[in-house]
Amino acid sequence: MIYASPVTSEPTIRERQRAVEEQRLHRTRQTIATVPIFLFTAFAILWAIPATRDLATGRDERNPVEIVTFLAMLVAGFMAIRLSMRVWRLGHSVLTTVFFVFFGLVAFAVAGDEIAWGQVVVDLFRDGADAAAASEVGLHEIDALKGRTEWLRLGFGAVGILGVFISPLSRLRFLRAPMELLPWLVVIAGLSFLDVVDSYIDLGAGFSDFLVRVAELTEMMVAVVVLLYIWERTRDMWFRIP
Repeated sequence: MIYASPVTSEPTIRERQRAVEEQRLHRTRQTIATVPIFLFTAFAILWAIPATRDLATGRDERNPVEIVTFLAMLVAGFMAIRLSMRVWRLGHSVLTTVFFVFFGLVAFAVAGDEIAWGQVVVDLFRDGADAAAASEVGLHEIDALKGRTEWLRLGFGAVGILGVFISPLSRLRFLRAPMELLPWLVVIAGLSFLDVVDSYIDLGAGFSDFLVRVAELTEMMVAVVVLLYIWERTRDMWFRIP
């Protein structure tokens, strides 16, 4: 008896393109997942060397970390508002639309706070003495938030970690955070937890100084996570209408 050999069809051009795109996306996600480890390691090395300690974050509102935080939050705010209108037109739930609107407004608020609601821009045209004498204005100066922003960072990290593990079958599946953000969220939550512990237990002057300085890096990482999350949700515009 003669058996016919199975016929294997060659992948189409579109299938090959899709495979290449998936490989590229996989490499991009792997790179994104390793960035927080690199950032933290670079910061720790700069902080550990006294000669480069001030390069870690700087001491004013014009350092690169603050600028990246501002720009990331500003762009994320615009993208989130645009995304909210998009998901509404696609027929998603009101909850999803409201979430992205709220997300965008909070991103705008944080972006404004990072530049002291325009004060830093104004200070660029002032003398050094006048700029130093001006009192900083921002949400973090509110008594209820002053000295407690580590709790906000810790909450962001914890909620983000939970968001990564939202079930694909859940009603909130469209709010699910991508897995490549998990290392970012773990680093944010871990550093913020140590900052909270330091508020109640003396961990030593040196370690406390490290936590104070790394807080700026943690805020920048929060902003980058926010931007990457909104970018990922925007990229996934092909998700099904519930």
